[in-house]
Amino acid sequence: MAVIADGVAEAEHIHQARVSLRRLRSALKHFAGWSSELNPVWEEQIAELFRKLGDTRDEDAIRTEVLPIIQQHGSPELLLPVSAQPSKELSTIFSSADTIKLLLDLLAFAYSEEDSDSKKGGLKKHIKKSLDKLHHKVINNAEHFSELEVTEQHKIRKQAKQLRYCVEFISSLYPNKKVQQYLKQLQPVQNTLGQYNDLFIAEGIFNNVVEQDPSFWFALGWVKAKQPQLQKRSAKALQTFSQAETFW
Repeated sequence: MAVIADGVAEAEHIHQARVSLRRLRSALKHFAGWSSELNPVWEEQIAELFRKLGDTRDEDAIRTEVLPIIQQHGSPELLLPVSAQPSKELSTIFSSADTIKLLLDLLAFAYSEEDSDSKKGGLKKHIKKSLDKLHHKVINNAEHFSELEVTEQHKIRKQAKQLRYCVEFISSLYPNKKVQQYLKQLQPVQNTLGQYNDLFIAEGIFNNVVEQDPSFWFALGWVKAKQPQLQKRSAKALQTFSQAETFW
């Protein structure tokens, strides 16, 4: 984040900052009940920073991962316009007193003494409660995923990502083999739901540019035709994952 504050950030710096903030939000959201020292304002402050970073990473993903596949299926060469990243504005935000205070507060909390409940072995009870809840959110709709609204389907994608983050946070407390086995079973869910989501992001982007560049009509039709296929694959991946054994 320092390079963003200094105003010299490149696309990958922005991406890594978004990943870091997303992981922080997952921890604060799902582990909030573990400590009375957590400030509920932190989650919203982090969410606001995340929003300020924008969505140019989505455009990059469509440009590098979706467009090449479409062109392999007969599309003419397609060039997406590049959105400007407001580096000066981001520099001001990330070097502001509010942002610096937030980061210092988070560091102070991270290095604070653990509470007595954790010392007595209560931590794994907290973990079980938190991960059970999140695991079941991911698999609860496995059997009727295709019947859900698209917004609900994408909510499951976000929950699967949060589940992976939370598992990685606590992984050192459990046998590595069991943790990796669980994550390996979760990976196909993330992959298919991510690809499914990319099609909807691509549809939105192509809709915005097709009037200026009619060559995107083929691409727009292609992503809409692929959506039902990825929906079925996502549903199957969720159904398979619903049989996975938890390790906590």
